[in-house]
Amino acid sequence: MSNRAERIEYAEKNRTDSIYIIIEDIWHDHNISAIFRTAECAGLKNIFIAGALTKKQIRHNQIDFKCSRFLNIQYFENINAAVLEARKNNCRIFATYMSEDSKVLWAADFSGNIAFILGSEKQGISKAALELCDEKLWIPTFGLTRSLNVSVAAAVIIYEILRKKRYEYKEETNEIIAPFMKYKGERS
Repeated sequence: MSNRAERIEYAEKNRTDSIYIIIEDIWHDHNISAIFRTAECAGLKNIFIAGALTKKQIRHNQIDFKCSRFLNIQYFENINAAVLEARKNNCRIFATYMSEDSKVLWAADFSGNIAFILGSEKQGISKAALELCDEKLWIPTFGLTRSLNVSVAAAVIIYEILRKKRYEYKEETNEIIAPFMKYKGERS
């Protein structure tokens, strides 16, 4: 078996089904591409795209979506349909939103199946999405800017969820081997 085939087999064996990312009305291709890449690198499977975006709008030839072929990407007309599908998979629904009843990201309980809604670049998540959430979270910032770019926030969120599932809850127990350690001579 080739190194590439071995790497694909290894990655597919270690993907998690317990984390869903819901993208709501994100418009910029570079943000969508970065979220897909982060999700794939983190070993996630499930991405739901809700709202005005369509498959055709996302897949233009300027952006590299090669990693998307390893993801289970589903499209929904609206946020309600995407959240309903996540709930069918026993997910609790989270979103980032700054309000008095929001919790800091690292205080959240991400055990079990969870879905995380990422909102649009300008408005954040919609009022409809907020009403569907079980919990609102915020990512602390210490400078003058109050929020991160959506693709950066996605990376912070995904890796915090994985850290908790692996090291606090012991839900993710698959082997962690850096690709350069397992596959000598290949770049990661």
